[in-house]
Amino acid sequence: MDRTILRVLKNQGRISNAALARTVGLSESATLERVRRLESAGTILGYAARVQPEAINRGSAALVEIRFKGAVRRQELIQQVLALPDVEFCASVMGRCDLVLHVTASDTAALSAY
Repeated sequence: MDRTILRVLKNQGRISNAALARTVGLSESATLERVRRLESAGTILGYAARVQPEAINRGSAALVEIRFKGAVRRQELIQQVLALPDVEFCASVMGRCDLVLHVTASDTAALSAY
């Protein structure tokens, strides 16, 4: 049941508790109790709005691969990369590169900095 609740909330973060309860087939109180427990346990980290990139001048996007050379403090580098305003997320990967960044910018010229 928790997985069902999480799936609904992932797609409809602003759904009311009453509508969520109807969707998953539980009472409102049982649904609210489960959601609060998931929040308290840290399973639900928060709620966010999905934003149209063009509306905030971020219409261009790219995946950027990073390869490490020599000894690197991986976690420190990841924190520095995530602090960059254009980096949406950073994934640690296996294979020919070490990190993949999702970067957004106003246009392709701005993306060339990465």
